[in-house]
Amino acid sequence: MVQIRKFGVYISEGIEANNLLLSGLANMLQASTEVIVLVNYDSHVMDNLLNKLNIPKKNIASLELQKQTRSRLENFFFSVRRARLRIKGITPFLWLGNTVQNKRAKDYLIGNYFFYYLFRLLTFNKNESHYFNTGLADFIRKNNLTDIVMQSYSSRDCMSMAITAKKLGCKVWIFNWGWKDFYGNEFIPFIPNGFFTLSAKLKSLYLQFNSHLISANVYDFGSPGYDSLFNYKPRYEKTFYSQKYGFSLDKPIVLYTLVNPKVYADEDQIIDKVIESMRLDGLGVTVLLKPNPMDNDCTRFHRLRDKYSDVIILDNLWLYDKRHNFNLITLEARTEWLDLLYYCDMTMNIPSTVTLESLIINKPVINIGFGYKKEHDAKILVFANAPYYSNLFNRNDVFLAKNFDEVNVLINKVLDKPNRDIMDLGDFITVSNKATMNAVRTILEG
Repeated sequence: MVQIRKFGVYISEGIEANNLLLSGLANMLQASTEVIVLVNYDSHVMDNLLNKLNIPKKNIASLELQKQTRSRLENFFFSVRRARLRIKGITPFLWLGNTVQNKRAKDYLIGNYFFYYLFRLLTFNKNESHYFNTGLADFIRKNNLTDIVMQSYSSRDCMSMAITAKKLGCKVWIFNWGWKDFYGNEFIPFIPNGFFTLSAKLKSLYLQFNSHLISANVYDFGSPGYDSLFNYKPRYEKTFYSQKYGFSLDKPIVLYTLVNPKVYADEDQIIDKVIESMRLDGLGVTVLLKPNPMDNDCTRFHRLRDKYSDVIILDNLWLYDKRHNFNLITLEARTEWLDLLYYCDMTMNIPSTVTLESLIINKPVINIGFGYKKEHDAKILVFANAPYYSNLFNRNDVFLAKNFDEVNVLINKVLDKPNRDIMDLGDFITVSNKATMNAVRTILEG
């Protein structure tokens, strides 16, 4: 008898919704089999989205997956893996920069071949029992789940989800969010039935450092969350946004995307000096400030709007559930972001993965590579120098401004040459708008 498959799509923090829900992936699976979304919160924000998508949910907060701790063995193996990366000439990266970057003599002791594979085996075996969650196992059995789809492979709750499901015979399918994932945590601590990553280069890196993976089950289809960016056509006319926000249609638009305040809390100070420098140089541009979804208080930017007539703060259309600290993009927010990305002349930001979205829509990017007090600000340069990011500066459409004066030079450079040669993105992402379709077909056939 053919087994009837039932999928659980796990949403841990909310950010996964772009890849797994808004991309259409869950609905495409639902067209062929039963799908439920597994969440850790009873959030009205998530409920509204799932009602629109017509996908049922189950709350698994009582299982307390997010309270899972790491073992001492796993923490030590993390240090071994960092050492191994440095020996191999790959710079480890953590988003706040709190990791040793340079090769050390100690690395050759704890990162050598024997030490690495010994502790990988020990950690793998330890994880099998450490991350097995009996409550989750009962839930999976009770709900007859046969497959789990999720985004992260290294967070504690996702490890519990994957390892428990695998032990019960479920198939586990993992979507790689971005390049930062590999350089922040290259090790996949279980064997997924399918691992979907952004590009052939990233696929080769994962296979290099995860010899336990089955090569045929690692796919470089691209990212479901990026499918809609390729050959994007805006939903609303430019005049719609001009009237909504009150900006001129005659001036070039700089779309400035703000970072998480935990990354850089004083970004308003940088923007103030950047715009003042633009004004003094007579650059007649409109600056649209897009709030970061994780910034729940943008009032510090209001003084810039009051000070400069051509500075406009866009609405933060992400929905925030304060009680559960849960952010979720809305369909309206995604439409407005992509439309304005299409209509702007360039984007500007502290180096972040949003740069890739700009490049897919063929928009040049000016990265801020300095702080407001000093040019060489380590908090910002750690992103510009990150191994997954620095190669972007070899392109003709990504520029690093090292001081306020360079920003104006680069703006003029972009405006003077609007028709650039379009460079290949192949190393960074598979150039295709079929990642969702290809992944769903692979999962259903698996």
